[in-house]
Amino acid sequence: MPWLVSKVAQLVVTYLNMGKGTAKKDSGVLMSAPLLAALSSPANDRRTQVKVGQALERVWLQATNLGIRLHPMNKILQLPEIKAEVTKLIPMGDVMPQLTFRLGYAEPETAYTPRRPLNEVLI
Repeated sequence: MPWLVSKVAQLVVTYLNMGKGTAKKDSGVLMSAPLLAALSSPANDRRTQVKVGQALERVWLQATNLGIRLHPMNKILQLPEIKAEVTKLIPMGDVMPQLTFRLGYAEPETAYTPRRPLNEVLI
């Protein structure tokens, strides 16, 4: 599906008003993705959105189990123009993309992002 990755990368760079560096980096990330996927649904109500989120959770857990990394790339769907264009790319028709992500193999993480202490987050 290199054509899909190429098309989505083109849409992101065209529609998002980002600095050249960010656009170039995001486009590079998309173009390097072995697989770009979208979870879609026929409806867009809150119940469906939760179900799509649960489906992503299952995909993510299975990918992790297989040693595959999943990287959410949902920024591309936040602009209506891009979401409409991505919708046109889905061959099933009459569905809307809810979540986009890329899958592939990556080096294991050696350090984790620092987290705020629990007492700073909970009231």
